[in-house]
Amino acid sequence: MAKKDEGWLLDPVVVKWLDARTAGPGWEDIATMQPLGPMACTTAGFLMSEDDEAVVLCQTVSEEAAQGRIVIPRGCVVEVLRPLQRRKRKRKDKKGGGR
Repeated sequence: MAKKDEGWLLDPVVVKWLDARTAGPGWEDIATMQPLGPMACTTAGFLMSEDDEAVVLCQTVSEEAAQGRIVIPRGCVVEVLRPLQRRKRKRKDKKGGGR
């Protein structure tokens, strides 16, 4: 069971990955077929988990819930960028009734 505020602790990341691609509907003439490679994708989200099998992101988090999960197989991942690192905020106590 997730603890309250757990969703707020997920790190935002950007994942560059390769996905399958199709040539489109219909038949293709083998003699005139053009090369077809994987489709380069970029997905931004909150990192829920990562291991040797997959990277799991979600689109939106609240205090206790997540929405819009995507599982990207590890073999498809080109790079995981971590543009924002969580920083511990230092609380400053002001004397004299200040904010």
